[in-house]
Amino acid sequence: MTELINKPKSISQLFRVVFDTELVFAIMDILLKDTVMISTGYVEVMKTI
Repeated sequence: MTELINKPKSISQLFRVVFDTELVFAIMDILLKDTVMISTGYVEVMKTI
């Protein structure tokens, strides 16, 4: 972990990990709400980005 912090890419890697974690929780939340329309819309939005 200390080695990653000293590398130049560490900040972007850290943000990527945090973003991926938030993304996973968001998807889980959508699936748990049992709303197909929202999950479909979410996938469509992610495709356009």
